[in-house]
Amino acid sequence: MNEEPIKERQTVKIEEFVSWQAPEFTFHKKSVDWFWAVGIITVALVVGAILIKNFLLGFLVAISGFSLLMHGAKRPNIVNFSISNRGIQIGDKIYLFENLKYFWIDYNPPYTSRIILESNKLFTTHIIIPLGDIDPDIAREVLLHYIEEKRIEESFSETISKFLKF
Repeated sequence: MNEEPIKERQTVKIEEFVSWQAPEFTFHKKSVDWFWAVGIITVALVVGAILIKNFLLGFLVAISGFSLLMHGAKRPNIVNFSISNRGIQIGDKIYLFENLKYFWIDYNPPYTSRIILESNKLFTTHIIIPLGDIDPDIAREVLLHYIEEKRIEESFSETISKFLKF
């Protein structure tokens, strides 16, 4: 028989350099008027879709409006973040450095305090990590050992999210 030698799995020691906790996103308290506005716009769009006999559009608008209202009322959970020699961990998910192109620390307290990562992935291009109470210089120093620093501008979807107070 032709037996191939069994390769031993190499284990890489994971060294955690820095860790912190922060809310998963910045919560913006929305007024009752915000919820009314979303509801009225949703109903108007659904009625418009029904008038033009596009029931699928009406259904999709209704689901979207409902989702927007539910997400608008959601409070952020506290999440554990860490930077190790393998990558950046957010809760149970790890983003390996080999899948990340650049990072940028957007630090302008009290308005912004976050790490923006640019990924090699097709659909998840920007990953935003709140810095919480960690010193941004420490995070920057650790990240510079693994990925390149490059200014990353806010995406269009992030601008829309800010406008809608998400």
